[in-house]
Amino acid sequence: MLADRGENEALRGLLAARVMQDLLRYDVGPTTLFKRSVRQYAIFRGPVTATASPADIAAGMMCLSANMPADAVAFVSAVPCDSAVHELLTSPASPLKRTFHILPWGQPNLHCKIDWTGTSEAYLASLGFDSRRNLKRYAKKLFGDGSINARVERFRHPQDVDRFILDGSSVSDKTYQKRRLGLGLSPGGSTERRIRFAAERKGFLGHILYLGDRPAAFHYGFIFRRTFFVLQMGYDPAFSAHQPGSVLFFEVLRDVEKLKLDVTTIDCLPGVTDFKLRTTNQKVRIRNFYLFKRSFSGSLLYAWLRALDALATAAKRIVRRVSGRPGRVAA
Repeated sequence: MLADRGENEALRGLLAARVMQDLLRYDVGPTTLFKRSVRQYAIFRGPVTATASPADIAAGMMCLSANMPADAVAFVSAVPCDSAVHELLTSPASPLKRTFHILPWGQPNLHCKIDWTGTSEAYLASLGFDSRRNLKRYAKKLFGDGSINARVERFRHPQDVDRFILDGSSVSDKTYQKRRLGLGLSPGGSTERRIRFAAERKGFLGHILYLGDRPAAFHYGFIFRRTFFVLQMGYDPAFSAHQPGSVLFFEVLRDVEKLKLDVTTIDCLPGVTDFKLRTTNQKVRIRNFYLFKRSFSGSLLYAWLRALDALATAAKRIVRRVSGRPGRVAA
C-alpha cells in the first residue's frame, strides 16, 4: 500500500495493490501467442483519494510508478467508465503517459450490483417481470413441498465457520467452477483465512440451503462500509430441477432484510453472467488496463502486447467481413 502526502504532510490518498508473480499472456482462441512471467501489481479501480481530484489520482499513480521495478506491470481492473480514473487512463493529455504506457485490456464489461433500499419487495419491484416472478415462484414451490424438507441456515459468527466450510465445500466440489476451473470453497488456505478474519470482525455472512440432510447450495460474502460483497455462490447440479441457486439467493436477500443490516449496496463483483443480469438492478460499465513503465523492458512488453492486440482485432474484423457474423477469434 502506498500513501501519498502533499507538501503540508496531509494524507491525500492511498493506493492498495496485490503484488505477485503472475503470467502475462496473450491467447487467440486455443493458441498462446505470448507468455511471460512478470511481477504484477493488481489494483482494483484505482487510488482512493480524499478529494477525488484528477491531480490527486495522478499523484497516486505516479507514486506507484516510482516504486515499481522496471520490468513490472500494473493491472488496473474494474475501472468505471464514467470515473476520473478512467478519464486519466484514456485521455491523450493524461500526465500518466509521461511515466506509463497505457494499454486498455479487453472490451468494456459490466459490474453488476443491487441498489438495496432495505426490503425484498422493493428489490423485486426493481426487476423485470419474469425475474421477479421466477424468484418468488421457485422459492414458493420448493418450500411448499413438505416431502423435500428444504431449509436455509445462516452462518455469521466465528463458531459457525467450521460447519460452513465443511458443508459449503461439499457443494462447491460438485460445481463446474471447482471441477473445471479450480475455483470455489475449500478447507484451509487463503479463502478460509479470509472468512475467519471477517467472522471475527462481524463482517461475514454465509448461508447454506439444505434439502433434507444434504447441502444443496451455498452463498457467502463480506460486509464492509454499507456494502455486502457477494464473494461466492454455487449449487449441487444433482438438485438443479429445484433451482437451488436462485432460491438461496432470494432467501439471502430476505435474511438481509430480516437482520436489518446497514447495507445500501449488494455488490456481485465484476464479470457478467445471465444470472447477474437478471437479478441486479444496477449495471456499471467498467474496463481493465495494463500499465507498463517507460523503461526499456517495460516499453518492449508494451510493444509486444499492443502489436498482438492490434493483429487480433484486425483478424476479428476480417472474420466478420467474410462471414457476415461475429467472428470466433477471441483474445
